[in-house]
Amino acid sequence: MKHFKKLSKLSLGAAFLLASSSVFAYCPPIVPCTTTAQASTISGSNADEELITFTQTITTTTNETAQALVDMATANASSLSTGAQTVVSAQAELSQIEINQKLKVEKAMADREMAHKSQMVENAFRANTAIVSSDDTKEEFQLILDTLSSQSSKTVPEIILLLKETFDKDDELGYVPVPIKASEGVCDTSDTSETGNCSIAKRIYPGQKLSALFKQCSANKRKLIEKERQNKSRVASAEVAEQESKTAMETTDVSGSVTRRMASQQVLSCSPAQYKAGLCGDDLSAEDYQESIVIGNIIPNGDVSATNFNAPTAASSHGYIDDLDDDVQDEVRAQSLDRDDLIDNPNQRAVDLVNTYRNANQVKASMDFINNLVGADLVPALDASDRRKASNAEYQSRMMSRASALSMVRLALNESMFERVGEKMRTMIEEGEFDGVDRFEINTESSDNKESVLGAGPLDILQDRVKQQAATTQVSAQNGDSPNSGNDFVADPSGADALEKVLASVSLQNEMLMKEYLITEQTLSLKAISNAQYANSPAVVSLMKELRQGNK
Repeated sequence: MKHFKKLSKLSLGAAFLLASSSVFAYCPPIVPCTTTAQASTISGSNADEELITFTQTITTTTNETAQALVDMATANASSLSTGAQTVVSAQAELSQIEINQKLKVEKAMADREMAHKSQMVENAFRANTAIVSSDDTKEEFQLILDTLSSQSSKTVPEIILLLKETFDKDDELGYVPVPIKASEGVCDTSDTSETGNCSIAKRIYPGQKLSALFKQCSANKRKLIEKERQNKSRVASAEVAEQESKTAMETTDVSGSVTRRMASQQVLSCSPAQYKAGLCGDDLSAEDYQESIVIGNIIPNGDVSATNFNAPTAASSHGYIDDLDDDVQDEVRAQSLDRDDLIDNPNQRAVDLVNTYRNANQVKASMDFINNLVGADLVPALDASDRRKASNAEYQSRMMSRASALSMVRLALNESMFERVGEKMRTMIEEGEFDGVDRFEINTESSDNKESVLGAGPLDILQDRVKQQAATTQVSAQNGDSPNSGNDFVADPSGADALEKVLASVSLQNEMLMKEYLITEQTLSLKAISNAQYANSPAVVSLMKELRQGNK
């Protein structure tokens, strides 16, 4: 029975399906087919459950599809956003790369421009301060040489001015054609010099260069002159000291020697008190005497004057006539030197005479000052035949000790004096013109017996070199002796110039240290002599004799 019912249900279902199939198969085209199942009207069917399951399946599938669509949309949006960000990032990176490249190009161009400007400034600076630089050309020096040759009638300062006005200050004519290296053997010299072909126009400053070379040459010349004069002065001081020491060792008549010395010195060193007492200057009126002490014809008390010895002045009347007005003092100072050499050859630089003796009488008075200070003739020397006698041994020993000490003192004082003796006066001493002369004639109308304005002594030349060294840190507007024409060496020094000035400074410092060493050596010698003199003094010798005899 159960099987029959089941079979009947299956038969009905099959029939229904066949009927449904027939309906779908044979439905007229103009009659719409029913799309909604009505299975719920079939009694005993499980269509409801199937429909619910189907509906649930559709819902689930729809939700999944919707979620899938949402996920897909989200993924697409995220992908589009990521892509957009990537595109934007790529665009920004490309823009930054482009900007960087542009900045690099601009920086390179700016660096080249700055390098070019720096080179131009460096060239201008070197033209004004450096004497010779690495980019100088032989054409510029040839121009200078040709100008010196063609303008030989002019002085060097005049030629420097001519070159500056013609080339240095003219931006159109201030060039010289420099042949190109590759044109050698192709272009003639005339093509370069006359037409400017096969060459490069180079800016030149021949006036500044010649000025720097002239100053450097003058500085080197002064250095050589200083060394030469210093050596000659040392020789002359030693010769004078030896001559005086020889005379002292041969002087046996003390009273006669001292009397002659004082009489000779009084002729030159006649003081106002001595003149009024009639002891000297008998041939001079009061007005002539005053003029004589002003112009240096007489050096009042010069034989005992440390001022004349150490710090000579243009007038010898200081301390005696002090009411001279400025015009008279300037006139006295102008006539106190021999200017003939400078007039004959004005193309020279005169070193200021500050410590140098200005005339022969100042030198003679200094010699008298040394003789009075040493006093070598105060003790008589033994005759040559008596010096080997046993009875005279102690006296002769003391005499020799005294003479040696005084010889060292005289040498030290002579060297100090000759540091202040100029070229002309030193030559007169070497030629014996000071021997046996009491006083030299000095007058305002003649240059005789006056030091040359170009004859500065070693001390003044050294002082001038020190000033020149200090001038290297100044511009020409601040110091006319500065080699830094138109430029400030301190603000913008070149390496070569700085090294050159350092070497010059070290050289000058070494020379001054050498002078200091010599002076220190003399000082130590004098101190040693002083100790020796004390050890050999009569008091010490007498004490030693008494101790030896046991009287103490």
